[in-house]
Formats: sequence, C-alpha cells, structure tokens
Amino acid sequence: MLGCTLRAALSAAPSRAGAQVRGSRRVAGTCKAAAAAAEATRECQAAEAAAAEGERQQAAATPPRTLSLPPNPYELLLEGKRFVCTECGKCCQGSGEVWANEAECAALARQLNMSLPHFLSRYTKAYSRKPGWRMLKNQANGDCVFLRDGRQCTVYGARPLQCSSYPWWPELMDDASWVAEGRAVCEGIEHEDALPVDAQEKAAVLRAATDYFADQAAAAEEGQRSGKKRRGSA
Repeated sequence: MLGCTLRAALSAAPSRAGAQVRGSRRVAGTCKAAAAAAEATRECQAAEAAAAEGERQQAAATPPRTLSLPPNPYELLLEGKRFVCTECGKCCQGSGEVWANEAECAALARQLNMSLPHFLSRYTKAYSRKPGWRMLKNQANGDCVFLRDGRQCTVYGARPLQCSSYPWWPELMDDASWVAEGRAVCEGIEHEDALPVDAQEKAAVLRAATDYFADQAAAAEEGQRSGKKRRGSA
C-alpha cells in the first residue's frame, strides 16, 4: 500500500522548477497532486482488499486436509464375524480355569457383601502360580463356582474381564478357531439370528482382553521364575 501511495504522489506532483515558472498556479497544482495521490491510494487499498477477499474465498472453497490413518488392527480381526448371546451358560460349564486379579477379587467380594479374606478363602484356590492373581474354584461337576441352574451367573455385574470379554479373546480371532469355538462351546457364534458385530465397539473389548491376558501370561512367567528359584535354593 505504501509503495502505491509513493508512486502515485511522485507521478502526480509537479517538479519544483515547473512550480516556480507557473507562479500563481503552484497552489492549485499541489492540490491536484494531493488529490491524485489520495485517489491512487484508494485504488491501491481497493485492489488489496479485493485480493484478500479472493484469498479468503479460495481458502473457504478448499476442502480441509484429512489425515490418512492406518486401519485399526483389532477392527480388522472382527470383520465379518457375527455373534449373539443366547444365555445358554455353556461358556461357564465344564472344567476350566477362571482367573481374577486383585482388583477383580475385591469387586467380587463387594458384590457378595463379604470381606476380601473371606471371599478369597471361600471362592478361590489357596495357591496361585500367577502372582497377583487368584483362580476361582469350580463346583463338583466342573462348572464355575458362581453358576446357578446351569445358566445364571450370580456375580454378573462384577464378573472378571476373562468372562465379560468372551468370546472376544485374541486366541479366537482367527477364522478356524472362531468356527471351532462356535461348534464346541458357544452356540451364539455365527448364530442364525446374529447380526454383524459393531467392529469399533468390540475392538475396544478385544484390545482390553489382549492386554488382560498378556498381564496373566507375564504373571505366570514370574511365578515360574520364582518357583525355579525356590527349588534351586532347597
């Protein structure tokens, strides 16, 4: 803008020599030069405003750049899978191991209105090969200690993540294991009434289960190392 003003003023203003020759017309000429400079300034301002408006409109018309994120690997594992819980109770029946960490044991004790020591003594094994974890007891027929009438979980609201995340376990996500689990245990897997799962929602469950079982495995390794040390020192 300043460059436009100076150029306009220099081109419009009369030279000093010309002003001396013209005498009485000097003041009039100077006024005309000032008016011309002001007009040139206004033209420059208008041009700059138009350019700025053009840039603004162009920016508004340009779609925002979006990041291209890699697909969620947990969601990919869930693609095409279908499941509906039929409440058959088969996932809680028969011989098996259910482990609970310290926080889950405390939650189960609160659910049953019991002290933690009483809960551990009554419902969990007295030993643990996984430090920080306790294995739940089974009934005489192998069913979970908290299963009633073959179908009802009496601690459903506080059940361990091992239970609540089923069948979204990492070991079941390959197609062969998924189909085999459906045939052998869970009738809800690929059930005729099942709809495709919400991959985004179940991906969070699968990720939590993956971390959960990894913690179990790390505790088991620690227990093995501790056992070897004890046997070595005996």
